Amino acid sequence: MTQTNWIDFNHRVTSDLTLVKEVNGQQDVQHVKAGFNWLAALFTGIYPLVSQRYRTTGFVKKAWIPIFAIWVLDIIAQIVFGQLMSLVVNLVGLVIYGMMFDSWYRDQLLANGYRIKTE
Repeated sequence: MTQTNWIDFNHRVTSDLTLVKEVNGQQDVQHVKAGFNWLAALFTGIYPLVSQRYRTTGFVKKAWIPIFAIWVLDIIAQIVFGQLMSLVVNLVGLVIYGMMFDSWYRDQLLANGYRIKTE
């Protein structure tokens, strides 16, 4: 995941996907759901840490990058504009996080060698 696809709404997951990878002679299958991920939005950084579903190499670290960006923007907004703008930044950040979470997961699976099952 690079900075260019943190908020790349044009390449979001728009339909449910199945990704596969050959691991030790066995086929590892991962499913990626389309749509807004409510649990990711509500629990942000805790969700990829505790969820077994999103356990793939490098994803937890990459899922935390947008959280740190939201925190930095929140601090700047609070210092410059006050509490109300800080609240707005947090809400917008949570919406973006929920909308993009599964797309980031798909991108990490592809980076880890999975391929989209076309059947």
